[in-house]
Amino acid sequence: MEPKEMDVDIDKLMGSPQEMTSASVKEEIEEGEEFGPEHLKNNAPNDKDIMPEEQDNEVYWLSDKPYFHIILGPSHVRSPYRVTPQKKMQQLLPQAKVPLILTYQNKNWKTTYEKFRTAKQFSFTWKHFVIDNNLKLGDACVFELTECSGQCVRFRLQILSGDIPPEFADRIDGNTPSVPIVIE
Repeated sequence: MEPKEMDVDIDKLMGSPQEMTSASVKEEIEEGEEFGPEHLKNNAPNDKDIMPEEQDNEVYWLSDKPYFHIILGPSHVRSPYRVTPQKKMQQLLPQAKVPLILTYQNKNWKTTYEKFRTAKQFSFTWKHFVIDNNLKLGDACVFELTECSGQCVRFRLQILSGDIPPEFADRIDGNTPSVPIVIE
């Protein structure tokens, strides 16, 4: 089987839902080809390939590139440590297992984007990003797609703290539907 070429130009997508869903993504890796942890150097953050606008600022403005966001739930911040991009984003991402780089505050974390059972997800090594950035239940992450090919996917992240103000902290549990967070 011949390798296929990538057919997505992120800069032309402009982030609109119509353009995001009409983009076609083709595989560059042959079907059935295995991609495993041995293809990654390590999961530790490094300072290579930092976006210029991130060098001086912790907070940045979203560009016109596609993005998705999640509010972190139990499966994001503890086992099984899984992130499943929204369907519109999945349509832009490769069908094959590829290296995935998460960039936040001038550091990179390496993981993989892969199919797990029936869903396309970030691999278990997303756990390193969660631990290194002290992510908690209720925090939010914005994932901006900055690179997408059959060889690599890269997201630039923003983290929004979900901390409850101290004046409400003694009145809530909020970890289960039977004990929700109620702010009066």
